[in-house]
Amino acid sequence: MAYLYARVSTKNQLDSLDRQKEDLIEYAKKHGYEYEMFDEIACGAELDLFESEHKRLFREIEDGKKPDAVIVTSLDRFGRDTLHLLSSIHKLEEYGIKFISIKENIDTSTRVGKFILHVLSAVAEMERELIRERLQRGYEEARKKGKVGRPKKKINEKELVEYYKKGISYSSLAKMFNCSIGTIVNRIKELKEVGKL
Repeated sequence: MAYLYARVSTKNQLDSLDRQKEDLIEYAKKHGYEYEMFDEIACGAELDLFESEHKRLFREIEDGKKPDAVIVTSLDRFGRDTLHLLSSIHKLEEYGIKFISIKENIDTSTRVGKFILHVLSAVAEMERELIRERLQRGYEEARKKGKVGRPKKKINEKELVEYYKKGISYSSLAKMFNCSIGTIVNRIKELKEVGKL
C-alpha cells in the first residue's frame, strides 16, 4: 500500500494536479502498489494552518494506518520549504515508511536515497544557520540605530532634573510628564549614570 500525495498552489494549476495524479498512479501500478490518493490545492504556507490533505495523511499514519511508502512527483510538492520537507520525511522514517520522489529519483529505503536525504539535511541546517545569522545581524543593526524595543517617551530632561531635585515624588512626576512611574524611575537612573543628576 502506498499513499500518493499531489499538490498545487492555486486553482489555476488544476491541469498540473491532474498530471501529478496520473504520474503517481502510473508509478504505483508499475511498482505493484495498491494506493490511496491525497491531493489538494494549497500553497506551502497553508500546509499546517488548516485541515490539509498533508495533515490528514500524517494523521492516518499516527492513527495506525501504515503504508509501505509515501510517493510524490517532486520534492517541492511535499513541503513548504526544505526544513518542513525534511521534518515530514523524518516523521515517515520514524514510522518505518519509505519516501519516494519520482522526479528526483529519491527512495529513502536505498543507500543513495538515504545519502541524498543526509545532503538535504545538511542544506537545511545551513539554511537554519543563515536565517539565524541574518536575524541576529538585523537585530544588531536595528539596535545600533536605536530601533529595538519601544521608542523612548520624550521627556524634557532639564525639567525632570529640576522637579526631581525639588523632591517631587515619582508618581507626581509621572503625572506631570504623562508617563508611567517606571519610565520616570528608569529615566532618573539613566540621568544619574551619565552624571546629569
